[in-house]
Amino acid sequence: MNQTNEEVTGEGTENSLLSPLSQPQMDAVYAYGMQLFSAGSYKKAEELFAGLCLFDIAQPRYWQAKGDCRSKQGDYHGAYRCFSAASTIAPKEPKHLLSAALCQIRLSKPSLAKTCLEQVLAMNPDDLLTTKKAQALLQQCQ
Repeated sequence: MNQTNEEVTGEGTENSLLSPLSQPQMDAVYAYGMQLFSAGSYKKAEELFAGLCLFDIAQPRYWQAKGDCRSKQGDYHGAYRCFSAASTIAPKEPKHLLSAALCQIRLSKPSLAKTCLEQVLAMNPDDLLTTKKAQALLQQCQ
């Protein structure tokens, strides 16, 4: 079953099939969640992002944001699951794997972190900062 990105992510449609919100409303909720996150209200922000994940399961930025909230609260197992979901949805985006690797380092699982970091470097990211961060973390895992 080959689906286009539009079919999987819902991009190009007014909103997700499950969402009672329009895309502009979802974007507003996301922006508010990011404001809460920036203000240190990680639990409240996570609740918003969790709702967005339910409404549009195929949007990696919602999973990334939810994972960032969990990570800030010290829930590295939960954060790792969120970053893994984001990486599955957007496999060519190194940020998700880099975040997953950081969780594995915090969970004292350097071999799993190493695998994530090697995948990041294999992607040959355009962002030099991402590459340098992945290389530095990989050295810590050796």
